[in-house]
Amino acid sequence: MEIGYLCVFPIEPLGIRRVHCCPSRSPCGDLCRSKTSPMRSSNEDLCCPQFGILSSVVTKLPDRSVREVAIIGSGMIGTSIALALRKQGILTYLCDRDPYAAAMAAARRGGVVGLPAAPVDIAVLAVPPSDIVAVLAECQAKSLAHFYTDVGSVKVAPTAEAERIGCDLTNYVGGHPMAGSARSGPLAASADLFRDRPWALTPLANTSPAAIDAVVELVVLAGAHPVMMTPSEHARAVARISHVPHLVASALAAAEPSDATARST
Repeated sequence: MEIGYLCVFPIEPLGIRRVHCCPSRSPCGDLCRSKTSPMRSSNEDLCCPQFGILSSVVTKLPDRSVREVAIIGSGMIGTSIALALRKQGILTYLCDRDPYAAAMAAARRGGVVGLPAAPVDIAVLAVPPSDIVAVLAECQAKSLAHFYTDVGSVKVAPTAEAERIGCDLTNYVGGHPMAGSARSGPLAASADLFRDRPWALTPLANTSPAAIDAVVELVVLAGAHPVMMTPSEHARAVARISHVPHLVASALAAAEPSDATARST
């Protein structure tokens, strides 16, 4: 069963079948062709259609190991993750500094409000990038979960800061689902928000295989395609993608007739 894109990261238990994707179609083709990419394991040029990062297709998942998940942050993204996981029968715990947000997420059948009595399989930090490190340190101090991930759009700085303050990065996999909405809050959440969308994962060299397996499983359960890359590769890929709307807007503006031309026609 093909479930999505995953880079050529050494995760033997997943049974990876590699596929070729033309780098020329990708905004990151130069990165795909890089001979020095730390994710390269052969001479093949492999890339993800969205990011242009070296990728493979997961054809088999190990037996389900994720059964309980704590979601810290009940905004649109956090609640959407909760709704998607609930559809798959996962027990979810909802925690937010705004009790109303957590209650609204629970009212939408996103899970139960409150922290678990025992460590869950994964804690998802659905908080702003500026809060990720502090929340990660707090959750690890409480032994909230066996593994941790986040949904922030920034990876390099939080990872460096987490390492600096002594967070355990062996059980942490940075994450960034490439999906969103113009609306915010738990009422804007959707269980199908991540369906067939790429979800960047940024494990480090010392990240445990068990942590990677668990977070990959969570992403797949949410309906997304996991794409592995380093934090630096993620920053470059996001920068390229973020420039596209500006380029389109500039092209459209250049294509429009000037006021003087419009008046003369």
